[in-house]
Amino acid sequence: VINHERRKTMQRSIQQIPLRSALRASTTVQFQQRSFSHIDKNEKLGRPVSPHVTIYAFPLAAITSVTHRITGGLLTVGMYGIGIGSLVGMDTAHMMYSLGSSGVGPLAKMAVAGPLAFHLFAGVRHLYWEKYPEGLNPDSQKQASLALVGASGIVTL
Repeated sequence: VINHERRKTMQRSIQQIPLRSALRASTTVQFQQRSFSHIDKNEKLGRPVSPHVTIYAFPLAAITSVTHRITGGLLTVGMYGIGIGSLVGMDTAHMMYSLGSSGVGPLAKMAVAGPLAFHLFAGVRHLYWEKYPEGLNPDSQKQASLALVGASGIVTL
């Protein structure tokens, strides 16, 4: 609650502000009182809107690096699942044998072999890059990424 004296002081100080500044202040107050989205607010104020991350074309090396992390996480979850299943008494060896000899066996094997091969080759690539960083340039990164995708695809099949 604003007391009467303070309100008069604020009104006098607002009257002394030039018209342009007063318009900006009233626009800001309007945005604070209403629930506009961030983009709507910036468009009304004439500010540029930042582009979303999806418009950028990431280099192949960045995509394969992120995929390396994802495959590592998925392989870890799978191994923990098999380990916990074995601890609680599941016959995981028989389950894997049954799955492998069923009609979906080849797909199941590829679903494990693909991420495993990709993660292995990407790990070797990262180790090489850490040992010899002076050879890093955009062309060699792209070639190494293409080789990584090709080698993991060949090993998976």
